[in-house]
Amino acid sequence: GGIGAACVKQQLLTPQTVRELSKTTFSILLPMFLGTSIFNSVKKYGLNKAQAMVPIMAILQCGMLYLITTNVSLPLFGVDSASDDGRGITVCSSFGNGGVVPVIFCESLFRGKSEMVSKSIAYVSLYLTGWSPFFWGFGRYVLLGNVDKSDPTQDSHCSNR
Repeated sequence: GGIGAACVKQQLLTPQTVRELSKTTFSILLPMFLGTSIFNSVKKYGLNKAQAMVPIMAILQCGMLYLITTNVSLPLFGVDSASDDGRGITVCSSFGNGGVVPVIFCESLFRGKSEMVSKSIAYVSLYLTGWSPFFWGFGRYVLLGNVDKSDPTQDSHCSNR
């Protein structure tokens, strides 16, 4: 974080370079890491029902949180679910922090116990296998709301209603 910010401040990294690095990380490097983690775990420990359920449970968890947020939390606090704030709150509440942060926690929690680190990272990877497509599909739909598909400017950002 700090090194990256310093590189941007010193103009060693342009906004275009940062965008391309982000695309590379999320489109290539993270999926490769997740796939490798899952393959290594299956090769070493096999695959059981519990592991196979993790991606499905990720989708169900996010779906349940979505329903609770839109049907209980937002009405309770008087927030319109169709507003920009409502959509932002819904996405943040429904999807939580699925990404590299749980991997960092696994590494920190089980440091020195390599078998536990690899198993926990494999479970996080399986979770993200369900979470990621659901987030980028349904989460994007929720965040953008009803956009006019014929207007390409509305597809790239939320409207200011």
